Amino acid sequence: MESYARVQPGDKSLLDALIPTVDYIKSKRTQQAFTSQDWKELATVAERAAQETKNLVAKVGRASYTKSVDKEVVDPGAYAVSVIFHAISDVFAKAAAR
Repeated sequence: MESYARVQPGDKSLLDALIPTVDYIKSKRTQQAFTSQDWKELATVAERAAQETKNLVAKVGRASYTKSVDKEVVDPGAYAVSVIFHAISDVFAKAAAR
């Protein structure tokens, strides 16, 4: 993604939510399986990372071309990553709790 779109972490893009989420998953890879709590924490990591894009200045994508976009807005791509991981986490957290 970084090389294809020339996007770097901190550019206010979906990578700003995706990278911390993937890093969390990697940190748990020595475990046999994700617990219900791990899935909930994964969703929290994704949400927190998406919310942190409010403090970034858009350097790529449509938002970088419009000066009227409020800096205090969550990046839509990062928000989408958060929503996707919330949905995935909800399903697997329920399955892990069984």
